[in-house]
Amino acid sequence: MLNPDLYKVSSIKKDIISLDCISNNILLEHPGYYLHYYKFIEKDKVFEVKIKPVKIEHDKNGDLNIFVDPISGNINGERSNDSGILYWVTKLHTNLLAGKVGRFIVGTFGIALLIMLVVGLMIYRNFTKKKKFYQIRWGEGSRKISADWHKLIGLTSVPFNLIWAITGITLAFLPSILESTVGKPDETFAKPKLLTHSIRVEPFTYDNIFKIVLINFPEAEIKTIREKTKDNPFIEVKLDFHNPLISDDVSKLYIDKEKQEIISHFDARSASFGSQLFYSQQPLHYGTYGGLWSKIIYSVFGLSSGILFITGFLIWRARKKKIKNYSAF
Repeated sequence: MLNPDLYKVSSIKKDIISLDCISNNILLEHPGYYLHYYKFIEKDKVFEVKIKPVKIEHDKNGDLNIFVDPISGNINGERSNDSGILYWVTKLHTNLLAGKVGRFIVGTFGIALLIMLVVGLMIYRNFTKKKKFYQIRWGEGSRKISADWHKLIGLTSVPFNLIWAITGITLAFLPSILESTVGKPDETFAKPKLLTHSIRVEPFTYDNIFKIVLINFPEAEIKTIREKTKDNPFIEVKLDFHNPLISDDVSKLYIDKEKQEIISHFDARSASFGSQLFYSQQPLHYGTYGGLWSKIIYSVFGLSSGILFITGFLIWRARKKKIKNYSAF
Protein backbone atom coordinates (compact mmCIF):
# COMPACT_ATOMS: atom_id res chain seq x y z
CA MET A 1 0.00 0.00 0.00
CA LEU A 2 1.63 3.22 -1.17
CA ASN A 3 0.03 5.53 1.40
CA PRO A 4 -0.87 3.44 4.48
CA ASP A 5 -1.90 6.45 6.57
CA LEU A 6 -4.99 6.90 4.40
CA TYR A 7 -6.18 3.39 5.27
CA LYS A 8 -5.68 3.33 9.04
CA VAL A 9 -8.60 1.95 11.07
CA SER A 10 -9.01 2.35 14.84
CA SER A 11 -8.45 -0.77 16.91
CA ILE A 12 -11.43 -0.14 19.21
CA LYS A 13 -14.42 -1.95 17.73
CA LYS A 14 -17.81 -0.23 17.73
CA ASP A 15 -20.69 0.55 15.39
CA ILE A 16 -20.09 2.79 12.39
CA ILE A 17 -20.73 6.40 13.22
CA SER A 18 -23.24 8.56 11.39
CA LEU A 19 -22.71 8.99 7.66
CA ASP A 20 -24.68 12.21 7.84
CA CYS A 21 -22.39 13.63 10.55
CA ILE A 22 -19.33 12.68 8.51
CA SER A 23 -20.61 14.32 5.33
CA ASN A 24 -21.77 17.43 7.18
CA ASN A 25 -18.35 17.86 8.81
CA ILE A 26 -16.59 17.36 5.48
CA LEU A 27 -18.77 19.88 3.67
CA LEU A 28 -18.29 22.43 6.46
CA GLU A 29 -14.54 22.13 5.92
CA HIS A 30 -14.94 22.36 2.13
CA PRO A 31 -17.43 25.16 1.30
CA GLY A 32 -18.49 25.26 -2.34
CA TYR A 33 -18.52 21.45 -2.63
CA TYR A 34 -21.34 18.92 -2.60
CA LEU A 35 -21.40 15.23 -1.69
CA HIS A 36 -20.98 13.01 -4.75
CA TYR A 37 -20.75 9.55 -3.19
CA TYR A 38 -19.81 7.26 -0.34
CA LYS A 39 -17.70 4.32 -1.49
CA PHE A 40 -17.46 1.28 0.78
CA ILE A 41 -14.51 -0.95 -0.14
CA GLU A 42 -14.79 -3.71 2.48
CA LYS A 43 -16.48 -4.18 5.83
CA ASP A 44 -14.56 -2.55 8.69
CA LYS A 45 -12.18 -0.95 6.19
CA VAL A 46 -11.70 2.72 5.40
CA PHE A 47 -14.38 4.12 3.13
CA GLU A 48 -14.15 7.02 0.71
CA VAL A 49 -16.26 10.14 0.51
CA LYS A 50 -16.01 11.93 -2.80
CA ILE A 51 -16.97 15.59 -3.05
CA LYS A 52 -17.25 17.75 -6.15
CA PRO A 53 -17.12 21.53 -6.59
CA VAL A 54 -20.54 23.01 -7.33
CA LYS A 55 -19.37 25.60 -9.87
CA ILE A 56 -17.29 23.24 -12.01
CA GLU A 57 -19.42 20.15 -11.61
CA HIS A 58 -18.33 18.44 -14.82
CA ASP A 59 -14.60 19.09 -14.31
CA LYS A 60 -13.11 16.08 -12.50
CA ASN A 61 -9.91 17.99 -11.72
CA GLY A 62 -11.60 19.66 -8.78
CA ASP A 63 -12.87 16.43 -7.20
CA LEU A 64 -11.57 15.37 -3.80
CA ASN A 65 -11.48 11.83 -2.37
CA ILE A 66 -11.59 11.83 1.42
CA PHE A 67 -10.66 8.72 3.42
CA VAL A 68 -12.66 8.09 6.59
CA ASP A 69 -12.03 5.68 9.46
CA PRO A 70 -15.38 3.81 9.82
CA ILE A 71 -14.78 3.16 13.53
CA SER A 72 -13.79 6.58 14.85
CA GLY A 73 -15.08 8.77 12.04
CA ASN A 74 -11.67 10.44 11.79
CA ILE A 75 -10.56 11.75 8.43
CA ASN A 76 -7.29 10.03 7.56
CA GLY A 77 -6.54 12.32 4.66
CA GLU A 78 -7.61 13.43 1.23
CA ARG A 79 -6.28 13.50 -2.30
CA SER A 80 -7.38 14.84 -5.63
CA ASN A 81 -9.14 12.66 -8.15
CA ASP A 82 -6.14 12.33 -10.47
CA SER A 83 -3.34 11.87 -7.94
CA GLY A 84 -1.57 8.73 -6.77
CA ILE A 85 0.59 6.22 -8.62
CA LEU A 86 -2.18 3.61 -8.84
CA TYR A 87 -4.45 6.11 -10.60
CA TRP A 88 -1.83 6.78 -13.29
CA VAL A 89 -0.93 3.10 -13.67
CA THR A 90 -4.61 2.24 -14.13
CA LYS A 91 -5.10 4.98 -16.70
CA LEU A 92 -1.92 3.94 -18.51
CA HIS A 93 -3.17 0.36 -18.67
CA THR A 94 -6.67 1.19 -19.85
CA ASN A 95 -6.12 4.09 -22.26
CA LEU A 96 -2.41 5.08 -22.31
CA LEU A 97 -3.46 8.40 -20.69
CA ALA A 98 -5.04 9.34 -24.03
CA GLY A 99 -8.78 8.93 -23.42
CA LYS A 100 -10.93 7.07 -25.93
CA VAL A 101 -8.23 7.09 -28.63
CA GLY A 102 -5.79 5.47 -26.22
CA ARG A 103 -8.43 2.91 -25.30
CA PHE A 104 -8.77 1.93 -28.97
CA ILE A 105 -4.96 1.65 -29.27
CA VAL A 106 -4.91 -0.68 -26.25
CA GLY A 107 -7.69 -2.71 -27.88
CA THR A 108 -5.61 -2.94 -31.05
CA PHE A 109 -2.72 -4.32 -28.99
CA GLY A 110 -5.19 -6.88 -27.67
CA ILE A 111 -6.01 -7.94 -31.23
CA ALA A 112 -2.28 -8.22 -31.97
CA LEU A 113 -1.80 -10.38 -28.87
CA LEU A 114 -4.66 -12.66 -29.94
CA ILE A 115 -3.14 -13.08 -33.41
CA MET A 116 0.29 -13.84 -31.92
CA LEU A 117 -1.24 -16.49 -29.66
CA VAL A 118 -2.98 -18.23 -32.54
CA VAL A 119 0.13 -18.10 -34.77
CA GLY A 120 2.35 -19.25 -31.89
CA LEU A 121 0.14 -22.26 -31.22
CA MET A 122 0.22 -23.18 -34.91
CA ILE A 123 4.03 -22.96 -34.95
CA TYR A 124 4.52 -25.02 -31.81
CA ARG A 125 1.95 -27.67 -32.71
CA ASN A 126 4.56 -29.61 -34.70
CA PHE A 127 7.22 -29.23 -32.00
CA THR A 128 4.98 -30.69 -29.30
CA LYS A 129 4.42 -33.83 -31.41
CA LYS A 130 8.13 -34.65 -31.28
CA LYS A 131 8.71 -34.14 -27.54
CA LYS A 132 6.85 -33.20 -24.40
CA PHE A 133 6.36 -29.48 -24.05
CA TYR A 134 7.71 -29.38 -20.50
CA GLN A 135 11.09 -30.97 -21.36
CA ILE A 136 14.13 -28.74 -20.89
CA ARG A 137 17.27 -29.86 -22.73
CA TRP A 138 19.77 -29.05 -20.02
CA GLY A 139 23.42 -29.11 -21.10
CA GLU A 140 22.67 -28.76 -24.83
CA GLY A 141 23.58 -25.13 -25.26
CA SER A 142 21.96 -21.80 -24.37
CA ARG A 143 19.91 -21.63 -27.57
CA LYS A 144 18.11 -24.94 -26.93
CA ILE A 145 17.61 -24.20 -23.25
CA SER A 146 16.19 -20.75 -24.07
CA ALA A 147 13.97 -22.29 -26.77
CA ASP A 148 12.60 -24.88 -24.33
CA TRP A 149 11.90 -22.28 -21.66
CA HIS A 150 10.32 -20.04 -24.29
CA LYS A 151 8.03 -22.90 -25.33
CA LEU A 152 7.19 -23.95 -21.76
CA ILE A 153 6.35 -20.44 -20.55
CA GLY A 154 4.53 -19.60 -23.77
CA LEU A 155 2.28 -22.68 -23.71
CA THR A 156 1.48 -22.56 -19.97
CA SER A 157 0.56 -18.88 -20.18
CA VAL A 158 -1.69 -19.29 -23.26
CA PRO A 159 -4.98 -19.58 -21.25
CA PHE A 160 -4.23 -16.39 -19.33
CA ASN A 161 -3.10 -14.45 -22.39
CA LEU A 162 -6.22 -15.59 -24.25
CA ILE A 163 -8.39 -14.29 -21.41
CA TRP A 164 -6.49 -10.97 -21.30
CA ALA A 165 -6.62 -10.55 -25.08
CA ILE A 166 -10.33 -11.34 -25.49
CA THR A 167 -11.53 -9.39 -22.45
CA GLY A 168 -9.18 -6.51 -23.28
CA ILE A 169 -10.61 -6.27 -26.79
CA THR A 170 -14.14 -6.40 -25.39
CA LEU A 171 -13.52 -3.72 -22.75
CA ALA A 172 -11.77 -1.47 -25.28
CA PHE A 173 -14.26 -1.60 -28.15
CA LEU A 174 -17.64 -2.99 -27.08
CA PRO A 175 -18.80 -0.10 -24.82
CA SER A 176 -18.22 2.44 -27.62
CA ILE A 177 -19.90 0.19 -30.21
CA LEU A 178 -22.93 -0.26 -27.96
CA GLU A 179 -23.12 3.44 -27.13
CA SER A 180 -23.16 4.37 -30.82
CA THR A 181 -25.81 1.77 -31.71
CA VAL A 182 -28.17 0.87 -28.87
CA GLY A 183 -27.16 3.19 -26.02
CA LYS A 184 -24.86 3.27 -23.00
CA PRO A 185 -24.01 -0.21 -21.67
CA ASP A 186 -25.37 0.50 -18.18
CA GLU A 187 -28.65 1.67 -19.68
CA THR A 188 -28.79 -1.33 -22.03
CA PHE A 189 -27.58 -4.25 -19.92
CA ALA A 190 -28.33 -2.96 -16.42
CA LYS A 191 -31.65 -1.21 -16.91
CA PRO A 192 -33.46 -1.14 -13.55
CA LYS A 193 -37.05 -2.32 -13.23
CA LEU A 194 -39.69 -0.44 -11.29
CA LEU A 195 -40.56 -2.10 -8.01
CA THR A 196 -44.12 -3.36 -7.66
CA HIS A 197 -44.21 -1.82 -4.21
CA SER A 198 -41.87 1.09 -3.57
CA ILE A 199 -39.96 1.14 -0.29
CA ARG A 200 -40.32 4.17 1.94
CA VAL A 201 -37.16 5.78 3.35
CA GLU A 202 -38.15 7.84 6.37
CA PRO A 203 -36.49 9.81 7.86
CA PHE A 204 -34.66 10.61 4.63
CA THR A 205 -31.03 10.53 5.76
CA TYR A 206 -27.96 8.70 4.48
CA ASP A 207 -27.86 6.67 7.69
CA ASN A 208 -31.42 5.53 7.16
CA ILE A 209 -30.85 4.85 3.44
CA PHE A 210 -27.98 2.55 4.45
CA LYS A 211 -30.16 0.82 7.05
CA ILE A 212 -33.29 0.43 4.87
CA VAL A 213 -31.32 -0.95 1.92
CA LEU A 214 -29.65 -3.62 4.07
CA ILE A 215 -32.98 -4.61 5.64
CA ASN A 216 -34.69 -5.04 2.27
CA PHE A 217 -31.69 -6.52 0.45
CA PRO A 218 -29.99 -8.60 3.17
CA GLU A 219 -27.92 -10.65 0.71
CA ALA A 220 -26.26 -7.55 -0.71
CA GLU A 221 -23.32 -5.44 0.36
CA ILE A 222 -23.53 -1.72 -0.31
CA LYS A 223 -20.66 -0.51 -2.52
CA THR A 224 -21.61 3.12 -3.18
CA ILE A 225 -24.32 5.63 -2.35
CA ARG A 226 -24.13 8.26 -5.04
CA GLU A 227 -25.70 11.41 -6.42
CA LYS A 228 -24.59 11.75 -10.05
CA THR A 229 -25.06 15.51 -10.03
CA LYS A 230 -26.03 18.02 -7.38
CA ASP A 231 -29.56 18.52 -8.66
CA ASN A 232 -30.18 14.93 -9.76
CA PRO A 233 -33.63 13.78 -8.56
CA PHE A 234 -32.32 10.29 -7.73
CA ILE A 235 -29.80 8.70 -5.40
CA GLU A 236 -28.12 5.61 -6.82
CA VAL A 237 -27.07 2.76 -4.53
CA LYS A 238 -24.77 0.14 -6.05
CA LEU A 239 -24.90 -3.35 -4.58
CA ASP A 240 -22.67 -6.41 -4.57
CA PHE A 241 -24.43 -9.80 -4.35
CA HIS A 242 -21.06 -11.57 -4.14
CA ASN A 243 -21.04 -13.20 -7.55
CA PRO A 244 -17.29 -13.33 -8.26
CA LEU A 245 -17.73 -13.43 -12.03
CA ILE A 246 -19.82 -10.25 -12.19
CA SER A 247 -18.42 -6.78 -11.50
CA ASP A 248 -19.21 -5.86 -7.90
CA ASP A 249 -20.90 -2.54 -8.73
CA VAL A 250 -23.40 -3.63 -11.41
CA SER A 251 -26.49 -4.34 -9.31
CA LYS A 252 -28.14 -1.13 -8.19
CA LEU A 253 -31.28 0.60 -7.02
CA TYR A 254 -32.63 4.12 -7.35
CA ILE A 255 -34.17 6.29 -4.68
CA ASP A 256 -36.50 9.12 -5.65
CA LYS A 257 -35.43 12.07 -3.48
CA GLU A 258 -38.77 13.88 -3.78
CA LYS A 259 -40.89 10.82 -2.97
CA GLN A 260 -38.29 9.52 -0.49
CA GLU A 261 -38.79 6.02 -1.81
CA ILE A 262 -36.77 3.22 -3.40
CA ILE A 263 -38.52 2.97 -6.74
CA SER A 264 -36.43 0.72 -9.00
CA HIS A 265 -33.85 -2.04 -8.83
CA PHE A 266 -31.50 -4.04 -11.06
CA ASP A 267 -30.21 -7.41 -9.85
CA ALA A 268 -27.37 -8.76 -12.00
CA ARG A 269 -28.09 -12.31 -10.79
CA SER A 270 -31.36 -12.39 -12.70
CA ALA A 271 -30.02 -10.60 -15.80
CA SER A 272 -29.83 -12.22 -19.22
CA PHE A 273 -26.86 -14.39 -20.18
CA GLY A 274 -25.59 -11.62 -22.49
CA SER A 275 -25.67 -9.07 -19.68
CA GLN A 276 -23.89 -11.38 -17.26
CA LEU A 277 -21.28 -12.19 -19.92
CA PHE A 278 -20.67 -8.48 -20.54
CA TYR A 279 -20.24 -7.72 -16.84
CA SER A 280 -17.90 -10.68 -16.35
CA GLN A 281 -15.24 -9.14 -18.59
CA GLN A 282 -13.69 -6.94 -15.91
CA PRO A 283 -13.34 -9.64 -13.19
CA LEU A 284 -11.90 -12.02 -15.79
CA HIS A 285 -9.48 -9.40 -17.11
CA TYR A 286 -8.16 -8.30 -13.72
CA GLY A 287 -8.39 -11.65 -11.93
CA THR A 288 -10.54 -10.41 -9.04
CA TYR A 289 -12.92 -13.38 -9.16
CA GLY A 290 -10.79 -15.65 -6.93
CA GLY A 291 -9.70 -13.22 -4.26
CA LEU A 292 -6.04 -12.83 -3.37
CA TRP A 293 -4.93 -16.12 -4.93
CA SER A 294 -6.28 -15.35 -8.40
CA LYS A 295 -4.59 -11.93 -8.22
CA ILE A 296 -1.26 -13.54 -7.32
CA ILE A 297 -1.57 -16.10 -10.14
CA TYR A 298 -2.49 -13.35 -12.61
CA SER A 299 0.49 -11.28 -11.45
CA VAL A 300 2.91 -14.20 -11.94
CA PHE A 301 1.62 -15.08 -15.41
CA GLY A 302 1.44 -11.39 -16.24
CA LEU A 303 5.24 -11.46 -16.26
CA SER A 304 5.21 -14.08 -19.03
CA SER A 305 5.26 -11.53 -21.86
CA GLY A 306 8.44 -9.94 -20.50
CA ILE A 307 10.09 -13.32 -19.98
CA LEU A 308 9.10 -14.44 -23.49
CA PHE A 309 10.72 -11.28 -24.85
CA ILE A 310 13.98 -12.14 -23.04
CA THR A 311 14.01 -15.83 -24.04
CA GLY A 312 13.03 -14.90 -27.59
CA PHE A 313 15.92 -12.44 -27.76
CA LEU A 314 18.34 -15.09 -26.46
CA ILE A 315 17.13 -17.57 -29.10
CA TRP A 316 17.52 -14.98 -31.84
CA ARG A 317 21.00 -13.97 -30.66
CA ALA A 318 22.19 -17.59 -30.39
CA ARG A 319 20.79 -18.38 -33.84
CA LYS A 320 22.42 -15.30 -35.34
CA LYS A 321 25.74 -16.24 -33.76
CA LYS A 322 25.44 -19.77 -35.13
CA ILE A 323 24.76 -18.49 -38.66
CA LYS A 324 27.72 -16.13 -38.38
CA ASN A 325 29.99 -19.00 -37.36
CA TYR A 326 28.80 -21.13 -40.30
CA SER A 327 29.34 -18.26 -42.75
CA ALA A 328 32.94 -17.91 -41.48
CA PHE A 329 33.72 -21.35 -42.87
